[in-house]
Amino acid sequence: MLAFRKMPVESIARCVAVGLVLGVCPVYGCPTIFCAVAAILLRVNLPAIQLVNYLAFPLQLALLIPFIRLGGWLFRGDRGSAVIHGSYAWQAVGVLVTSGLHAIVAWFCVCLPAGLLLYVFLVCILRAIGRKQNGYAQRFFEWLPQRLPVGRCDGGASG
Repeated sequence: MLAFRKMPVESIARCVAVGLVLGVCPVYGCPTIFCAVAAILLRVNLPAIQLVNYLAFPLQLALLIPFIRLGGWLFRGDRGSAVIHGSYAWQAVGVLVTSGLHAIVAWFCVCLPAGLLLYVFLVCILRAIGRKQNGYAQRFFEWLPQRLPVGRCDGGASG
């Protein structure tokens, strides 16, 4: 927690927004790699972005079917594009690949603007919290010198 106090507000917001957006990627296993690459490229805290990524895993599972459905709608597929019809293995693989690509496109269309909005929202909120805490700290450091015995060498004893 102490490391977060030393991080700039923009860095914390970027870490959370990118970790959450990449963490809900509909392809299992890719968010970990994407977050590692993003942490290196954006120069943010790698453990922090991976923590957000791992915390977003239940959301990734919950959004998988909606992303597949939205992708099917975007590409004018039928509503049951995620359902495997027939017993042919190659047909099943084709349907799964197509559904996965639809989900990736839908994820990109939804999460890119949502991530930008989340980043702006987090920066505003974290700055407001920081100003409030700095106000408390400033009042404390103004109050502190009045209470300290300044210039006394005898330890505060009179006589």
